[in-house]
Amino acid sequence: MSMRLFLGLFFLFLIALGGLTAAGVAATHHFLHWDISAWTDTSAWNSRSFVVGAVIVAISTAAASAGTLLWRFLMAMIAGATARPKKSRPKSWRRTTT
Repeated sequence: MSMRLFLGLFFLFLIALGGLTAAGVAATHHFLHWDISAWTDTSAWNSRSFVVGAVIVAISTAAASAGTLLWRFLMAMIAGATARPKKSRPKSWRRTTT
C-alpha cells in the first residue's frame, strides 16, 4: 500500500512540476521574448534541461516520501485512537466477590 501511495504521489508531483516548468518556459518565451535555445541544448550532462529535470525528480521524491510518511503516521494515529482497551479479567487468585 505504501509503495503504491509513494509512486502515485511521485508521478503526480513529477507531472505537475514538469508541466509548470514547461508552462513557465513557454510563457517567458512568448511574453518576454527570451531565447529558449538553452532549454533545447542537451549536449552536456550539466545543461539546463538536465539540471532542472534532476531537481524536479529530487523534489518529487522528497514530497512523495513526506506525503507517504505523513499518511502512514495519520493512519496509525487513527488506528490507535479507535482501538478499544481490552477488558481486564479477574485473576484466578483474586476474589471477585466481597
